[in-house]
Amino acid sequence: MDVKIKEKFDVFKTEVKKLQAEEGEKEKKFYKFLDMLSSFLQDIFKVEDDEVTIFVTDKKESLLSFVKPDYLREAGIIPMTSQDSFAVQSLVSAKAKVINHMKKKRPSSIFELVKNPDKPNYPVQKLMVVPLLLKGKRLGVIEILKKAMSSSEAGPDFTEEDLKQLVEIAKEIVTYFSFFRPEDYKPKLNEG
Repeated sequence: MDVKIKEKFDVFKTEVKKLQAEEGEKEKKFYKFLDMLSSFLQDIFKVEDDEVTIFVTDKKESLLSFVKPDYLREAGIIPMTSQDSFAVQSLVSAKAKVINHMKKKRPSSIFELVKNPDKPNYPVQKLMVVPLLLKGKRLGVIEILKKAMSSSEAGPDFTEEDLKQLVEIAKEIVTYFSFFRPEDYKPKLNEG
């Protein structure tokens, strides 16, 4: 892990360990952990809060649901049978990947149409995706996105080094993710 990232990661881990020791409802601690993780990833990869997407599986590992960004939390679920979800593909194959040219490989995503209450919606132009796996269990997925009207406006491409850093971070945080994740996690879907 890069030296600067390692320093930031050590600070992050210290804060997470404090959260582990706190008393309180598991689901609330899970969301607090997700806020901390999202902020850490935003800082490391220099992206906006709506460009860190975190998914969690249900107890049967048959569905993926958004837990970050917050505005997508009640937007819907993705079945693990979905053929066009990069998150599902990553989790099923147990492989991380970088996609810097979304137009060429773009699945249509209804979730990109969900309105962000805080800023304009832009299409995803670039993406890194990494599965969260622990002892044979599929726990979730992290995606780091770059959104903009065009690929050039989204900034530099993600590199293989960026992906390597994200994979290392995922391997380090997956035990925390498992600790905080409620075993019977169920998404709360917006019915209206």
